[in-house]
Amino acid sequence: MKRFFRVTCVVTFAAAWFLSSNAYALDACRVFRDSNFEGGFLDIAKNTSLPDLGAYNFQWNGRICSSGPSDPESGVSRCKTGWHSMGRAVDEVSSVQVPRGCYLYLHEHTGYNGAVAAWEAGDHPEVYVGIPNDAASSARCSCGAPPVGEIVIIHPPR
Repeated sequence: MKRFFRVTCVVTFAAAWFLSSNAYALDACRVFRDSNFEGGFLDIAKNTSLPDLGAYNFQWNGRICSSGPSDPESGVSRCKTGWHSMGRAVDEVSSVQVPRGCYLYLHEHTGYNGAVAAWEAGDHPEVYVGIPNDAASSARCSCGAPPVGEIVIIHPPR
């Protein structure tokens, strides 16, 4: 009985540790405007390429209030809750999450030009390795095949 309990504890711990990354459950590569997965985000579907991040906006789900008081007559707040645009994604990526079996390639310039780095599956709270922070202008979320050629591969922090 003790052996069964030990084995059960070890298997449970291993499964929890293995599945602890939020990124593994994603259906897409996710890039964030700010470090530590904060600010707006943009999902890039698996096996999809975005040649110009300037054509896409970061999204944020929450409450945004405009300056000024509520409408004095109706008492209506100047706040909106829901999905909001947080501005263009070009040159603004600061953290990423990559699902299991995928790599996220960030390129310094549009059209997949300039320096490139590949982030492997996991949570990456900072993207200042491989290309500078806030310098990505195009991206690819590639699943199935590992990177080929002279590409810097960024491993998730332990």
